Amino acid sequence: MQTVSAKIFSLIAMLLFFATVGLRLFMLLFDLSGFTVTILYCLLSAAVAATAYNALRVKSYSQAFNFKSHFHFDIMSYIGALGFFTDFVNRCVGIYNSIESTEYQSRLYFIVQCVACTAAFLSSLYLVAVGISFNDLNYDFRQLKVFRFMPLLWSIALILLVMQDAVSFESNVDEILKQILLVCGMCFFYRFASETLAQDNESAGRATVLFGRLYSYIAAVYFIDRLMLLFSQKTAVSDFDGIFSVSALLICTFVFFFERNIVANEN
Repeated sequence: MQTVSAKIFSLIAMLLFFATVGLRLFMLLFDLSGFTVTILYCLLSAAVAATAYNALRVKSYSQAFNFKSHFHFDIMSYIGALGFFTDFVNRCVGIYNSIESTEYQSRLYFIVQCVACTAAFLSSLYLVAVGISFNDLNYDFRQLKVFRFMPLLWSIALILLVMQDAVSFESNVDEILKQILLVCGMCFFYRFASETLAQDNESAGRATVLFGRLYSYIAAVYFIDRLMLLFSQKTAVSDFDGIFSVSALLICTFVFFFERNIVANEN
């Protein structure tokens, strides 16, 4: 169970993330930039710092995979699988449109996009297997040794894709949020793959909890940011990054309850 101080730091982190979202809404409504952007990044950094302190202050967590989950984790895994599959479809459409119009940036960009697309599809199958493991104790998804690296490969491919575009810290806040989200995702899925190699009853790593929590919070912030851009008519419903934000939100449902399941059984 969480201590009072842990709950206080969780509340502080949540309030800072909410403040970041509120300031972003204020920026979009009044078309603000400059010093306001600096304040937004300061709020986000403070939220990350509070989350990191709260996650790393615990000396030991329970095992990563407690198949007697309190959160219907099989269903959460299927929701995460839907997120990966949504991203797979989104990228397939993007690849098809690029081929039709010959607008893809380079051959390398096209290859990395295909890798991300394939990894998204295989990751969706992997999370279905995770869900089956939590529903049927006679099945263990950890035996799928190659598949455990697919979500990590997906994250790395997406980081390589966004690195090919120049962004401004002041005018591309949504892109910066996306890059932070992808880095947290890469770190979490690396830890998730590592946890599948751990011995039974071995404590989950503190970094697993940290990056799971950060990915969940920032995915929610990014989704709300894209939603606000949509409502302010600065993007379209069919926008590629908008659909990706939906994928990220679905995946973060799986990540959030995975982290919650560890904390619920905290040593």
